Amino acid sequence: MNPKPRLRTIFLIVNLIVLLIPLGGIGVLRIYETELIRRTESELISQGALIQAMYRDRLLYALDYECDRPAEAGPYGVPVEVKYPVNIDDKFMPIPAELDAASDRIYPAVPPAVEPKLAAEPCAAQVGEALVPTLTEAQRITLSGMHVVDYRGTVVATTQSPLGRSIANREEVRRALDGEFVQLLRRRTSAPTTWSLEGIQRRTSVRVFVAMPIVHEGRVLGAVVLVRTPISLLKAIYNNRVIFGTFVGAILLAAVVISLLTAIFIGRPIKRLMEQTRRIAREEEDATEPIDHPGTHEIDELSRAFADMAAALNERADYIRTFARNVSHEFKTPISSIQGTVELLEDHLDTMSEEQRQKFLGMLAADAERMERLVTRLLDLARADVLQPGADSVALGPTLAEVASRFDDLAVTVDNPAGVERVAIAAETFDSVVSNLLENSRQHGAQTIHIAVDAADNFVDLIVQDDGPGISEGNADKIFDAFFTTKRSEGGTGLGLSIVRSLLRAHGGDIELLPSEQGARFLLRLPRGRGR
Repeated sequence: MNPKPRLRTIFLIVNLIVLLIPLGGIGVLRIYETELIRRTESELISQGALIQAMYRDRLLYALDYECDRPAEAGPYGVPVEVKYPVNIDDKFMPIPAELDAASDRIYPAVPPAVEPKLAAEPCAAQVGEALVPTLTEAQRITLSGMHVVDYRGTVVATTQSPLGRSIANREEVRRALDGEFVQLLRRRTSAPTTWSLEGIQRRTSVRVFVAMPIVHEGRVLGAVVLVRTPISLLKAIYNNRVIFGTFVGAILLAAVVISLLTAIFIGRPIKRLMEQTRRIAREEEDATEPIDHPGTHEIDELSRAFADMAAALNERADYIRTFARNVSHEFKTPISSIQGTVELLEDHLDTMSEEQRQKFLGMLAADAERMERLVTRLLDLARADVLQPGADSVALGPTLAEVASRFDDLAVTVDNPAGVERVAIAAETFDSVVSNLLENSRQHGAQTIHIAVDAADNFVDLIVQDDGPGISEGNADKIFDAFFTTKRSEGGTGLGLSIVRSLLRAHGGDIELLPSEQGARFLLRLPRGRGR
């Protein structure tokens, strides 16, 4: 057999190339998105610095010449220690744009303004009201939301919310009034209803907030708060579509080259493999033969495995068809009964006696209870069919004793001469197996059950014998089939033994019916756990 390259080797080379391209693109887009946010942040900082200086100068002038403040009121504002991000020789205090959507916390949407405990300081309100037209006119160009608050956090000038409301409950305002320059991101409360690449609306999920204290001689006079939604990444890409189009074109060209190479070394063998699957679907005789020139070791192995897989799928499909047919049959009877009872009640409810009404209601309750039992057992069976065993083991004796204690009406004895201590099965699974088996015996009239334990190599055999009426020869081949029961009128679902078999087979064990002169006799085989 000629050596074939491993599929993982080919994929490793291709994937490394393919992976580096989008990762580089993602990195570039992430950096670009951050720069868009910081661009908005820088604009807000610049606007805030101007508004801050304008308001401070007007307020100081008003305090000196226009406002009539009593002398006992003391100096205006609140003393604070200003926290400048950068201080160059006490001359320049630039505020760097440092927001990053990837690492910075994104705060919830801005809380609504509230009624202040105290009205805005009169002089601040006077200056702020005069500033509103200027801010409104500036907003037409900058598209920024602007607020000026006094040292209590009450809005004295704004482009959005009404004057006189307090926004001191906001994180950025609280920190700014404490002398800190604040930049943060908040989630948007809503997205625009209309949008286009050329429009001014910005369809991003966050908004940039900048808050700056207004300080004079160590006292905070108020704060400026600005907000703006950064330009969306999609719109920015559209604005620079030539550059990004070239980048995308390079990626597409690389993808085409990689696709051609992959088609030569992988595509052709896979086409042959697909043809083999079609032959399997048509049930052709030569469909189980491996394909010629598989190209790689893995495809060769896959081709050889398809025949076995096809057989397994056919078996599973038969099981599903049978299962669906049985489920439909089991549910049809109670559903038809419920439908008929409901129609009867609709037509004759007023003319029925109380005894008749209670009778029909009882019938509805019984049918609903049966459907509930069926659903519960179907879920148990589904879990058993897909159960993946682990490395758990369970103590045999204590678990059998605990399960037996729940069946007060059964006399259960256990004989374990070999002293087997553990079996390789999860505790809850083993509990379910034994419980289903004991419940099955009880439903069929058994009163005593004897469990004999025997060890054989790596397995443990449990022989369960009851004193019930036994199982007839005609039913012996059907008892493990789903929905087969002779006690349907007494609430039996016919799923108990089917669940037991599925659980045992999932753990490498099995169950079979043994001949018995009296009662039913089952052999349960389980892998032996660690220990005696």
